[in-house]
Amino acid sequence: MRSTGWSVAGQVLLEPAEQRLQRGPAGRRLYAAAGLAVPAFGFTTASVLGVLGDAWLIVSIVLWAAVTIVMIVRPGSTTGV
Repeated sequence: MRSTGWSVAGQVLLEPAEQRLQRGPAGRRLYAAAGLAVPAFGFTTASVLGVLGDAWLIVSIVLWAAVTIVMIVRPGSTTGV
């Protein structure tokens, strides 16, 4: 079998959302864990750096949350499935 140079992770990220959802609960749990780990890592890093209360970070968090909510509830969204 000839290698195309893509890693397995790259192939997973490029596959259609329908195929990712068909992998079952284990695949969804992996994405859920990653989705929770990234913000947790960000909050931990901000806390260690002592910038958790800075205005720019608070505004960034609020904007991220607003965009996330809009993407989930907007009509035709595939993220709310």
